[in-house]
Amino acid sequence: THSILDEPAQPGVGPNTTMSLHSIDPSNLDWTTLLVTLGAGLAAATYFHRCVYRGVPPALPPPGGLQTKGTVQLERGDVGGEEEVKRDYGRALAAGGIHLLVPPAPPAALPPPADGSDREAAFEAALAKACGGEALSEATMVRLRAMLSVSPAVSLLLKLQCAPALQSHRFIVVCSGGGDGGGARVRVLTVGLLPSPATGKPRHFLTITSPDLTESGVERASGRSSSGRGSGRGGEEWFPLLRYEVRAVGPGADVEKEIALEVPRWCADETTSSDAMGKQAAA
Repeated sequence: THSILDEPAQPGVGPNTTMSLHSIDPSNLDWTTLLVTLGAGLAAATYFHRCVYRGVPPALPPPGGLQTKGTVQLERGDVGGEEEVKRDYGRALAAGGIHLLVPPAPPAALPPPADGSDREAAFEAALAKACGGEALSEATMVRLRAMLSVSPAVSLLLKLQCAPALQSHRFIVVCSGGGDGGGARVRVLTVGLLPSPATGKPRHFLTITSPDLTESGVERASGRSSSGRGSGRGGEEWFPLLRYEVRAVGPGADVEKEIALEVPRWCADETTSSDAMGKQAAA
């Protein structure tokens, strides 16, 4: 039987240089390094499989200066002028981009008025019903309309060195409590998908939360009467402190599904805040 080991040695190669698997001495192997290397390779392969084939996003850092959580103080000019706010607000109403969330019920898009009446009037009526049947003050509506424009979100992203791009954005108006002067809370969540600069596909889900927009909410935040500076009357003197949160999503993320994932937490946060307000008022 012919074997490669029976081949004559090549010129210049001694007989003792012939390689064989039997010449490997297991005692010379660094088994710790080998096992660590194999383990790292297996972990990397598993992670790649989960990311690519099961849609689990890699833990990419948020873009620009965004953190996973943070706050941004808006300044003069960040909220948008009267005409800009009016235009954006009308577009959001017409496109069905405004959802109303009254915990613990899930958010619902505002349907067009059945009788063909004014959409803005129908929206304000829905707000009043959500806030205990009492209409919100005009100053509160000024602040609300300002948050239902794209300017606050664009300003936040620019301040954090991010491209002002928010895909499939929605406005979610969160209402709880009684009327405007009776413990109601009205906030706006601006949500959407932040795209990858390289591919343009979604990579992060962004939530921007406004402060309480009611008269009493502004008073608590500023420590003074809501009729003074910072009230937002006319849309010029109101500089809100916005909170934001960012989390990674897959390239095929759907904004409605991402919203559904967040609703339980939003409702829990609203309940916690309302309870804290009640205790503060009782004290």
